[in-house]
Amino acid sequence: MATFASGDLTSLAIALEKAPTVGTEYTLTIASENYQDITVKVTAEEATVDTAALEKAVSESETLKESDYTAESWANAQKVLKSAEAMIKAGEDATTAEDMNAMIADLKSAQKALVLAPATLTYAVAGKSVVSGVTASGAKVTVTVDGKTYSATADDVTGAFTVATSALKKTSTIKVDATRNGVNGTYSYAMKNGDIESGIVPTSPVPPTQPTTSAQPTTATQQSTG
Repeated sequence: MATFASGDLTSLAIALEKAPTVGTEYTLTIASENYQDITVKVTAEEATVDTAALEKAVSESETLKESDYTAESWANAQKVLKSAEAMIKAGEDATTAEDMNAMIADLKSAQKALVLAPATLTYAVAGKSVVSGVTASGAKVTVTVDGKTYSATADDVTGAFTVATSALKKTSTIKVDATRNGVNGTYSYAMKNGDIESGIVPTSPVPPTQPTTSAQPTTATQQSTG
């Protein structure tokens, strides 16, 4: 005669062909080749909705800084965040476990879809072998100058970075790729537009300096004596 330990079926995972009706009693039979079959009666109850996981996902989203991302990708993420906050505010009785899990998935997708704001160069001067800039704090930075790459990590607070490069030319192109938590951002600058110093970026190409015109000699005035 087989002996069975007493307990419940709380942790028993069963795949059903269709969802049970809440409040309906069902007969569950567990068949075994080596032991006698077990038959129990169970009553379907509505799944308990716990918003803790959703609240955690919202908290993670709220730690992000708007200035680190492009305006469009940030706006899209904020729409999803506001929907999640509204679901939490409505309470557990106003949603289902399925809807809550779907909202968590939407939040994660919105975060992955964020795009880092382009880096800002603060120093790039022709003839010099250094490039400095600012990007999202803590981002991994790759600077490419004339096909050669240089790596750095942006400051955890200010986002500032500096890399030693080959000497910049007036024909050089600087490309900055920043990555943080799987989110990327890219910026490119052509040195033909001029040097960047103290964070001031030229808005148009700098025209070549024209030689100054030498002063024409003045004609002497002859005065007659009378």
